[in-house]
Amino acid sequence: MNPSTPATSALRISGSDLITILSIVMSTAGLAIALAALVFTGPSADALPRAISSFIIGGAVVGLFLGLRSRFDSLIAGAQDSAAIVLLAVTASVAASATDDPATATIVLMSISCAITGIAMWLVGRLGLGNVIRSLPTTVVAGFVAGTGWLLLIGGLSVMVNGNINLLNLPTLFHGTRWHYWVPGLSLAIVILLCSSSRRLPPFMSSLLIFIAVAVFFAIGLGQSTMDTLADNQWLIGPFPASGSIQLITPAELSAFPWAEFLSNAQIILPVILVCCIGVLLNLSGLEFIFNQRADLNAELKSAGIANVVIAPFGGMIGYHLMGSSTLAKQLGASNKLIPVGVSVVSILLAVFGSQVIGYLPRFVAGGVLAAAGLSLLSGWLRDQLPSFFRLDRLLSVVIVAVIALVGILEGIAVGIAIASVIFIIQYSRINPVRYLSSGVEMQSRMDRPAAVVQALSHVGQSTAILELQGYLFFGSITQIAKQIEARVDVENAPANVVIDCRLVTGIDVSGFAVLKQIADDLAQRDVAFMLSGLSPDMTQRLERAQPGLLKSDLIIDTLDHALEKAENNLLARIDLDQSQHETTTPDPSQKTLSDPLLALFEIVTLGAGETLIGQNQPVNNLYIVKDGIGIVYHVKGDTTRERIRRFEQGTLLGEIGFLLHRNSTAEVVADTSMTLYSMTREQFRAIRDTNAALAFELDDFLLSRTAVRVSSISSHFTKTLR
Repeated sequence: MNPSTPATSALRISGSDLITILSIVMSTAGLAIALAALVFTGPSADALPRAISSFIIGGAVVGLFLGLRSRFDSLIAGAQDSAAIVLLAVTASVAASATDDPATATIVLMSISCAITGIAMWLVGRLGLGNVIRSLPTTVVAGFVAGTGWLLLIGGLSVMVNGNINLLNLPTLFHGTRWHYWVPGLSLAIVILLCSSSRRLPPFMSSLLIFIAVAVFFAIGLGQSTMDTLADNQWLIGPFPASGSIQLITPAELSAFPWAEFLSNAQIILPVILVCCIGVLLNLSGLEFIFNQRADLNAELKSAGIANVVIAPFGGMIGYHLMGSSTLAKQLGASNKLIPVGVSVVSILLAVFGSQVIGYLPRFVAGGVLAAAGLSLLSGWLRDQLPSFFRLDRLLSVVIVAVIALVGILEGIAVGIAIASVIFIIQYSRINPVRYLSSGVEMQSRMDRPAAVVQALSHVGQSTAILELQGYLFFGSITQIAKQIEARVDVENAPANVVIDCRLVTGIDVSGFAVLKQIADDLAQRDVAFMLSGLSPDMTQRLERAQPGLLKSDLIIDTLDHALEKAENNLLARIDLDQSQHETTTPDPSQKTLSDPLLALFEIVTLGAGETLIGQNQPVNNLYIVKDGIGIVYHVKGDTTRERIRRFEQGTLLGEIGFLLHRNSTAEVVADTSMTLYSMTREQFRAIRDTNAALAFELDDFLLSRTAVRVSSISSHFTKTLR
């Protein structure tokens, strides 16, 4: 065994971690510098040295805080490019109103943005709204990401030429010698993109390219000119004066901030909050895939919110989870909290003691880092996302990017959501909300009726149209229902009853209630009975506000079973039941009756309306046969609410299962009207078997026939439930 192996291994691990930390620092610090150069231009350029230090320090603090608190190992966090893009419009407005010191006002604005956005993130996480991002249309998200990529690319070009570049003035890049500044930067961005996309090159190659680009620039530049000349010709970000301390926002700077102008246009900060909250959640969704680990989105949001409030006094850029740098750390083998801690410490040292060095960073390198990030987002959109979309979704995504490029990022998101909503409404309205269309032949109520009556109802069952609806009903979808009903009633054999069941409906909007009222009025004019069943309490309250006249009518039925029973009663009132009974040729087991000698052995029991005959989960010691009256069988749920199982009348057998098997009742039996019943105790039942074989056989045959009918009814109902 080689004694030097453990030490060598430790050194190897330490060296690997150092390479990882330096590579990530170069990536995150380079992005922070580029973002500062992007935001602090024109009137705000005087604060660029301070902004660079603040951006790097702020990103380092966010990275340290989230790196230690996050569930992800080796998570990297820092200043965000999407936040900087949205803040450009805000900073321009604030700088224009702060005529005395626009540079300091912009720094203070960064502080305010961090504080407000941090509070908003924390509130979103605290309210548990993190999962809302999963409901955002993919096309809108893709368009937002691609639009951000375009703005980063244009922002990178602006940093390279030290001027404002947009879609409309792109041709100015070719004026005079401007191309000297952006061609090297764009070339660097393309090379970085190609290297980061290659699986054959090591992950830290992108960071190494930045070192190489800086070295080549100074090797060529200093060979032909001096450092002062390079700075005068605007090739460099700086140079900056030396700084050995961290500058915090002072009370004097806060008091000098144009608060009146800012508060009168406070809505300008809303895009920042929206984009950052969405950005956190989008990055977390990507990190879940990268780390193969489920994240607590709300907890991560709250952590990001606290981190941004903490860095607000520095005036740094809003920061949160960096998906690209976290991926780089994972690819380099980082698997512990040492990496984010090391990255944060090195970044803070760089900001405090290396400001002069940062000032000598070439503009084309800073702009190239931004442009590379933008090209990465755009290439991913073009290569991976657009081809997977349908034609309409693809067009929507392109429209979002175009609006972001021409107008702004918030407008692009708003237009995308609006168009996506319209597309969704159109497509959803084409979905048939009718889950099941049937008639009284396929579906009957759970009302126990004589076989002759059941057979008579089966002959006229087509006169009841039953529509079981599903989903959310609005004007587009419920209009389809109205057309289907109109088609059914506008024929020679129009139905006498129309039942609409809303048990599986998740909601109805105001226009949907209006169409339902119109359906009810049209059917009433045609003398067709209309019933609306299964409305939830919430929908009933909405109906009361939207169409109070409809709610006060007798059209609203609690359940589909009640509506079916009412429809059957309407049909029975229209037909000659005696004639239907004469047409019945099959013997009816449910109508088998007992002889007078056997009935004489039963006791007579009477119940008032609403009284309970058999309690659920109670012992059943008696066998009952209904002599007259109507009762209801309920299933009582845990919260004491009742669900009707069936309704019964004269001749119905009750309690036979619990009676014969010595089990408790599985349901509750309640008298709906005054009832008279035949009752027999278990002792009387045994006595008949012991003393009179003929009567015992008659009773057994009666029980067998009625039980068979009951099982057949339950089986039929269960089959219809599974359709």
